[in-house]
Amino acid sequence: RCPEMFESTCAFAVMVKFSYDCEKYFEEKQLAYARLGLEACDIAKKTRGMYDIPRQNILNNESPEAALRRKVSEIEGNRRCKTTKERLGKFAHRLRSFRLRR
Repeated sequence: RCPEMFESTCAFAVMVKFSYDCEKYFEEKQLAYARLGLEACDIAKKTRGMYDIPRQNILNNESPEAALRRKVSEIEGNRRCKTTKERLGKFAHRLRSFRLRR
């Protein structure tokens, strides 16, 4: 019974780690594509300006630049929040350790 339980626990841990890694990879990929899209928008804007090409109307109300900037801000904000939570967690652990030593 114990070896079976250990194997299932290990399999679950691997699955959770894999899921977390995939999530981080997907987020990084979204961020890279959003930044690439912003560069493309900048190049298109400069090109339109150099050759007096009018900007085309877009079907929805939000411009591509605004949507891409919003996505970059969202991902970077989530990362800052995660980093802050991790730092606070480490600080709380150190504080508890310090109190226990007294």
